[in-house]
Amino acid sequence: MHKGITKDALDKPGYEGRYREVQVYVGNSMTGEVIFMPPQPQDVPGLMKGFFNWLNSELSHQLKFALDRQKRDRKGQIAVTKKQMKIIEYIQRYGQISSGDMAKMFALTRQAALKQLSKLVELEVIKLEGKGRGAHYVIV
Repeated sequence: MHKGITKDALDKPGYEGRYREVQVYVGNSMTGEVIFMPPQPQDVPGLMKGFFNWLNSELSHQLKFALDRQKRDRKGQIAVTKKQMKIIEYIQRYGQISSGDMAKMFALTRQAALKQLSKLVELEVIKLEGKGRGAHYVIV
């Protein structure tokens, strides 16, 4: 995967398809400010193994299926925020989410949580089930 992505993109072709062996960072060359510091090189193999395990998991396939269905139905892509993606992942993992769960997860008021959930309902990614205290959201 790495080799295909980095082909003809790296200064040294010998690095294509290999995990890095040194710490790198993204920085502002004018100020010297470090903007992003990725994981330590020795952590990369384990993190990649975890990523590929997730990528091949049922959770990943269900999420991809739900998002693909939305794209197909709308004949285009849907854009979701990082927060909305975390909501979808939570539902995939636990089967459902309530506005209370959402409020706790992001330290939001229930009203703000409901607003976020409503956006995903409008996109037809999730739907409301139940009423009152038992109300929760599930993947469509």
